[in-house]
Amino acid sequence: MKDVDHWVARSEGETYALVINESITIARGSCEKAMAGVGTTNEDTDGTDGTDRAKRGRLQ
Repeated sequence: MKDVDHWVARSEGETYALVINESITIARGSCEKAMAGVGTTNEDTDGTDGTDRAKRGRLQ
């Protein structure tokens, strides 16, 4: 939870979160889904240009 700056809004069961973790991410979904990508490492684990890192914390 330390990486969450604040929850922006809640509407009809969905939570919008502003997460600051090297970059600003706006996530939509349940708290559990919004937090799923928070606290991960910032390493580029697949040897490419960091696209795997960019996917973390985003809801599909």
